[in-house]
Amino acid sequence: MGFGWTNGAMLDLLVTYGDVLKLKGVPEIDCSLKDLVQEPEQYPNNVSEYRAQLFMEEQKKVDEINRSQNNWTAVVYEEFALMTDEEFRQLTGSIIRNRTHKSKPQFKQAVAPIDYGDLPKAFDARQKWPECADLIGKSTRQSNCGSCWAVSAAATFTARICVARLKKGIITDSKDPRVYVSAEYTLECAPETNRCRGGDDADAWVLYHKNGTVSGTDYEILSGCKPYIIPSMSKEAKQKLSCEKTCNAEWLEKQFGKEKVPYEPFLIVITENRHMPRSKKPVYWWDDPDREPAMMREIMANGAIQAGYMVYSDLFNCGQEGIYTMGRQRTFQNTPRHRRSIY
Repeated sequence: MGFGWTNGAMLDLLVTYGDVLKLKGVPEIDCSLKDLVQEPEQYPNNVSEYRAQLFMEEQKKVDEINRSQNNWTAVVYEEFALMTDEEFRQLTGSIIRNRTHKSKPQFKQAVAPIDYGDLPKAFDARQKWPECADLIGKSTRQSNCGSCWAVSAAATFTARICVARLKKGIITDSKDPRVYVSAEYTLECAPETNRCRGGDDADAWVLYHKNGTVSGTDYEILSGCKPYIIPSMSKEAKQKLSCEKTCNAEWLEKQFGKEKVPYEPFLIVITENRHMPRSKKPVYWWDDPDREPAMMREIMANGAIQAGYMVYSDLFNCGQEGIYTMGRQRTFQNTPRHRRSIY
């Protein structure tokens, strides 16, 4: 018997009683469904035959995906294998409202014109700016909340601040909770936000530009002005979040001590002493025919951008690495949208 993880899937326990193999989790061997008989009462099994069947059906889909193409690698993830389409939708909270203003490069920093043919075949902002490698691409786990638009915006802004500071000769310490843009504040206070029910990433950048932001880490570190308050393994979505315009004094005092809490005025009143800056005025690429090279140049110049995409179930369930191409696996009706940081 044994347990552990392999390729992102859980191997909880493989056990035998007599000649018949029983399983908990995902087996690494070829085991047909007829072997999944009821376990004797003296050996209570907390993974039902039904769950085991779902795992094995998902494994068949993964095997088909990997046989049919070699652009990306699929694996079975326990957390996603047991989700319904509706539960998936809860995680894909990107809302696109009517776009009426003219497309421009996303940020107004000057970027030297580069011919498309001169762009590199590969680029990783963490390699170009290794001093920011621990911050670039680090995103809060959204948990059971449609906050992808908020956590990816906060991660993108965090990365861009680090790169901008580095260009001025300032090193950003990734261990300092004050250097992380608060995904929680973004989720709570962006204009027109539906919070865990979804939001428009454009509203996150409006918030950053007009008001600036405050610090806040993920739930695991739980520090800064407004850390993310939804536990990573939470099954209950926090639908009643409200925009609280105060830092959490308890977390700040725990981190810095009561007499050394950093001065971090909470938005609204813009001062030169705020710890986090406002962003440059954001503009967007959704109708720009040259958006692909423009986005690539922006990443090379300033570290990260936020991007959205349609989410099909094979990618969400099984995606591990590579360049995704939609296959023949099932897709969602009214395909949901997701957001992430690209760097």
